[in-house]
Amino acid sequence: MVRRIDIQENILNGQRALVTGANSGIGKAIALSLADAGARVVVNYLHGDDKAEEIVEEIRNKGGEALALKADVSKENEVRSMFKNMYDAFGSIDILVNNAGLRKDAPVHKMSLEEMKTPKVISLRENVSSKGGF
Repeated sequence: MVRRIDIQENILNGQRALVTGANSGIGKAIALSLADAGARVVVNYLHGDDKAEEIVEEIRNKGGEALALKADVSKENEVRSMFKNMYDAFGSIDILVNNAGLRKDAPVHKMSLEEMKTPKVISLRENVSSKGGF
């Protein structure tokens, strides 16, 4: 059973948030929660344009502001473009949630070491890129 914790209404009013990997799962829940708390939210995704747009619409239908930006966070040029688009739309960034990760569904004993490392590499690149470069 999932229990929702109520957040003080508009506690994040005026804040601008970027959530990577926000078109499903934990990222989606984080994006919706940030919007519920008053933040303007960028929904980053790599696949599933329709899912990302549904989340943006859900936020807008509740009176929030949101924008879907497609970008592969493992590619520096796409991260830079995503940040530029966010700055153009919202003016700045206050909250960064590094949620994106690539994984291949397979039993652990069938995965290569490189496949197991991928999510950590993405997070490291994402963190470094958000601070201005590699």
